[in-house]
Amino acid sequence: MTTLSHYKPLALLCALAIGVVGCDLSSVDSEPLTGFCAVDASAFGCPESGTVYDTLGADINGRTVIEVTDRQGGIGGALSGAAHSTVTWSNNFTYLLDGAVFVNSGQTLVIEPGTIIRGHPGQGRNSSALIVARGGRIEANGTAEAPIIMTAINDDVTDPSDLLQAGGPAQGEWGGLIVLGAAPTNIAEGETPIEGLDATDPRGLYGGSDPNDDSGVLRYVSIRHGGTLIGAGNEINGLTLGAVGAGTTIEYIEIFANQDDGIEWFGGTARAKYLLVSYSGDDMFDYDLGYSGLNQYVLGIMDVGFGDNGAEQDGGDSDLGGAAGEAATPLATPVFANVTYIGQGVDEGGRAMTFRDNAGGQYWRSVFYDFENGVRIEDREGEGDSRARAEAGDIRFTDVLFSNVVSASPTFDEVFAYYEDAPEGDTAVDLVDLTGPFNFGASGLSVQRSQGGPLSLSTSSVGAPTVPFPAAVADFFEETDFVGAVGDNNWIEGWTALSQYHAVN
Repeated sequence: MTTLSHYKPLALLCALAIGVVGCDLSSVDSEPLTGFCAVDASAFGCPESGTVYDTLGADINGRTVIEVTDRQGGIGGALSGAAHSTVTWSNNFTYLLDGAVFVNSGQTLVIEPGTIIRGHPGQGRNSSALIVARGGRIEANGTAEAPIIMTAINDDVTDPSDLLQAGGPAQGEWGGLIVLGAAPTNIAEGETPIEGLDATDPRGLYGGSDPNDDSGVLRYVSIRHGGTLIGAGNEINGLTLGAVGAGTTIEYIEIFANQDDGIEWFGGTARAKYLLVSYSGDDMFDYDLGYSGLNQYVLGIMDVGFGDNGAEQDGGDSDLGGAAGEAATPLATPVFANVTYIGQGVDEGGRAMTFRDNAGGQYWRSVFYDFENGVRIEDREGEGDSRARAEAGDIRFTDVLFSNVVSASPTFDEVFAYYEDAPEGDTAVDLVDLTGPFNFGASGLSVQRSQGGPLSLSTSSVGAPTVPFPAAVADFFEETDFVGAVGDNNWIEGWTALSQYHAVN
């Protein structure tokens, strides 16, 4: 039998060292690695290990490409044990996802600042995505100077015009990022497979009982051109958070030009700051299944002719809620602060937001601008609807501005409406339980959606907030002297795709 002592050190490092997987084997004699795999085909980096790393030359930005393929072993292959539980992806390389690649339970994926991760094109079972399974961890700790970019295989990240289609950015070029945790949901069985993955693979399950569950760190991560089709009418969200807990750090996240929703929370208690979604094909933000987290500094920008809701807000699920159906607990009652949602325009369709299926939620110090429809709250007979949440005080808007919503000078009844689950559509009523303060005046916002146009997010004309945050959330929310997502600190500039497409003021 051949012994390890016959092989060159670098080849051994590429085959064995979990912490250094970005090896350029094109510069190394391949025979030693081939010989080692013949001895132990399950060794990390070998075809039967569960993960194959292979060099494919350089990508369009000049970095050596390492292809990553999952075969049940996740990022660490079939090997187990503490020495092989952590994998580091280096910013010296580009990592190309070939299909669904998992960070399995017990594994940790460390992604260095400035790393580029690309996804193969493909639909259905061939969709490429990075999935952090329940019990796995991702440590994607980018910086403003060196963000972590997840994008399509053909995206030149130095050229903001290379993936324009008819003047708008391309969508659905690959999958997205999915993080699964063990925080509570209102699913009767306690856990369920996340949509879009093989329901028979236990790595796709999410849900649990730990509100402080920790799936790692996502900081300065830009996810671009995703949302490929995985089934009839079903695409992957830019960022999917399934039962992610409050122990997870989520800051400075961009979803750019995703074909489906930008960010969707499936239950859980995740807390986040500095979220940016633009040019989504469906909803910018979506939550359901009892999500009860906190989010501050949230910016969403729709493209003309694309998208549905600024936020779709669902409570329970009639199929997953057991006997309680959509009235299952915990209720979906998250709190959002310092939000700016910019719609398609008053003649272009779209809604600022929809509450349905017994969902509640609160918005503080926020701006909603340029929508044909305002806030729609479901009212129907039978099991839980969101009118019940409004009457119980679980839907609340405090220090919010509605500008250019429905009309240039909207009225309360134009912006807020109960609607029946029927084709007749909206029915405006007096929502006496939704007390203000509201502002239906001018916002001072200026939006030019074409490439290179100005995007001004100033809300100085609105004035300062008048109501302090409640004590229950004051430990997370930062006090601000402005409403909307952006104050004097222009946190989207430089590291985002959006700032490449627009001159951001």
